[in-house]
Amino acid sequence: VYEKPKELSKYAIVLVATDGYTVVYSWNELFNSPTGNTVYLLTQVNGKPLHSCLDRLYSLCVSDVNSGRRFVKGLSAIKIKQL
Repeated sequence: VYEKPKELSKYAIVLVATDGYTVVYSWNELFNSPTGNTVYLLTQVNGKPLHSCLDRLYSLCVSDVNSGRRFVKGLSAIKIKQL
């Protein structure tokens, strides 16, 4: 248990694709809302490992109403940033 939970609200999780496409989640989105239960990092598709594909890793949020906005293919970095 973190002693100062409000401090965590100052952090963002940044997902960066190989082509530079970037998706940002707040700490609260991932750990303090239903959205966090619907964000996935995929390492295989249809049983085929993504590391053997050009796209490597995928990230997606299956609860998004408009698909594609937070879909990242070719995930190359996950950064934790203090705002």
